[in-house]
Amino acid sequence: MDLTSGFYNLAMHEEDKKYTAFTTPLGLHEYNRMPQGLCNSPASFMRMMLSMFGDLNFSSLLCYLDDLLIFAPNEQLALSRLEVVFQRLWEHNLKLSQKKCHLLWKSVKFLGHIVDSDGVAVDPGKVEVVAKMSKRDLMEDDSCTPSVHRVRTHFQPSPSAQPGNRSSYQGGPATRSEG
Repeated sequence: MDLTSGFYNLAMHEEDKKYTAFTTPLGLHEYNRMPQGLCNSPASFMRMMLSMFGDLNFSSLLCYLDDLLIFAPNEQLALSRLEVVFQRLWEHNLKLSQKKCHLLWKSVKFLGHIVDSDGVAVDPGKVEVVAKMSKRDLMEDDSCTPSVHRVRTHFQPSPSAQPGNRSSYQGGPATRSEG
């Protein structure tokens, strides 16, 4: 299960709002809710989640930031644990993302792993690139020397796939004028 709005569920303390300030042509603005991108946003959010679910973490559920994985040996116990989780979410006015909630599955993908009754395994889709790699993909043309360039290009997505891509930018590096 996945919560909606992530860090925005946390209200900012009044005295800390000044640290979130930013300016626009329309004036100075401060966040009322915890924005993403602050260095302590993930830790603060995780602390909130553990204050709600810490007594259940690892025994009835796995909690990582806004992801919750509830597990049980049988359907009846799973439904009972779901009820506890729903009650706590309701008490704290938190909502789940309907699209990302999958209930009573026997096998789930969670944080890059497959979790089922047999335990935890690596998601094959995550290691497919490495498994398909040949020696030629990693070595220089002499087949003896590892190629740092080939390894890097093999594992990095193309620049056009990167978020915030500025490939259309034609200028040089930024310079500071002395004056």
